[in-house]
Amino acid sequence: PAKIVEAFKAELFSKGFYPKGLNTLLESGKEKHNVCFEPHEERFSWLPREVKESLPKQAKYVYFVGCLSSYRFTNIAKATVEILEKLDVDYTLIDEWCCGSPFWRIGDFKTAEEMAMHNLKEISRAGAEYVIVSCADCYRALKKDYAEKLKEDLDIKVLHISELLQSFVKENKVKLKKVESVLRVAYHDPCSAAKHVDLYHPPRELLKAIPGIELLEMLHNKKGSFCCGAGGGITYAYPDVALKLSSMRIQEALNIGVKQVISICPLCESSLSKASEALGKPIEVLDLVEVLNQRLERT
Repeated sequence: PAKIVEAFKAELFSKGFYPKGLNTLLESGKEKHNVCFEPHEERFSWLPREVKESLPKQAKYVYFVGCLSSYRFTNIAKATVEILEKLDVDYTLIDEWCCGSPFWRIGDFKTAEEMAMHNLKEISRAGAEYVIVSCADCYRALKKDYAEKLKEDLDIKVLHISELLQSFVKENKVKLKKVESVLRVAYHDPCSAAKHVDLYHPPRELLKAIPGIELLEMLHNKKGSFCCGAGGGITYAYPDVALKLSSMRIQEALNIGVKQVISICPLCESSLSKASEALGKPIEVLDLVEVLNQRLERT
């Protein structure tokens, strides 16, 4: 059904039938190569100078940061880089453009494919064996969309940061700080992760491995999880609908008495944080890498 809907959207888009609230997003993608309408040359302005200068031109891993983590939720990008540095991972960054996911979702396949081809060229130039992502939408795009939608022989292995870290935990390469207090949290499954690429176990296993974390499940979880309301261009075209959906999700978290909602998608974090604020409820919304980085010790 998802493929049929996307094909229908693409047909409508090609004929000029799409919500005009998306015009800002479309303009930003074509002119700035990101969804935040920010200068491309400032994409890595959050990166400490000493880290930027130490990055090799080629490495085993490429960390694909994504638009929102580069411009809006730099806390996610910073935490991911700090984790990679603490674990002495051989990684580098590339001259990335938007992964293309938002544009495939709204039917602008041409722009999405241009972005994807640019990114593949840069990944190849870095000589990497793996691409690491910390965004669920980027993960879906690089792992699934690139393989299905591009007529290219792709030779890239895509890992979400939670998958990489889960393997490190199993190999006892991760040292986590001990705490006495217990914090009750819920994990929110982003649609792109749970519904489209079956990524729901690694984030949960990581949370369970963190001392002092008690993971509770919301009523709707994994493949049955409710959307945060922000995907598919809704947050740009119909923000009132997005807020209604995200508020429903926050209410589910309130119903099980957790203090934090953890996710792996900056768009989900943004949407759920807005709902928590609008409802006046004391629930903190964080990304998994932020939580892990707080407890992770350098190896």
